[in-house]
This record gives sequence, structure tokens and C-alpha cells, in this order.
Amino acid sequence: MRMPSRTRPARIAVAATASLFALGLASAPSALSLEEPKAGHPSELFLKHCAECHGADGKAQTEQGKKLKAEVFADKGWREKKRSKADKLVNSVLNGHGKKMPSFKDKVSPEEAKSLVEKDVLGDWK
Repeated sequence: MRMPSRTRPARIAVAATASLFALGLASAPSALSLEEPKAGHPSELFLKHCAECHGADGKAQTEQGKKLKAEVFADKGWREKKRSKADKLVNSVLNGHGKKMPSFKDKVSPEEAKSLVEKDVLGDWK
């Protein structure tokens, strides 16, 4: 028996959604998801603004990082010493520090700078 035309698209949509769930695709994160970065994995913001000097792995072994002797965020001892100075690190991101660290206040918001420091700079690098 054929379904009336007005309910057929709804049945097709339900069937398609059920198929996606069965395949596990409906629950997979999309490329546009704003999930928190996982421990040891830098955020897109870090990769865009910080990795050139500090390295995507936090080890500062990039050409620019070596030249400027950039801080090594992957060093647990360094992070432990700096944890109580997170506000100063946020200030360095926004306003720069000395001749080596440029200001990023025109590229990141204060909230983004705080997130970079808390989750990426002082986060768990593995």
C-alpha cells in the first residue's frame, strides 16, 4: 500500500536519521563544533597565533622559536612556576612582553587570551 504524498517525505527523513544513528554518524562531532581542546592538543586559536614560535607541540623548536628563545610550554616545571602568574601571561598575550613577545590585542579578545593561557599555555602538554 502506498503512503499519501504528504507523509512520504517525513518517513524518508525518519529513515535517513535512523540510518545515520545506526552508523554512528549523527553523534560524531562536526568540523564546526566548539569543543574544548583535549589535554595535550592545542586549540585552533593557539595554532593560529602561537605555534609559529612556541610550536604546535609546545616545545618551541620552530625556526622562529629557536631564534627568539621562546618559552617551552611543554615543560611541566615552567608551567608549575607560571600557574600562579596566569594574569601576567594574559597581559603578555594582549600587550606583548619585551622585544620577543608581540602584542596580540588586535588579534584576540581578552577572553580568548585568558582561554589561551588557561587551556593551552598552562594546559597539559603530553
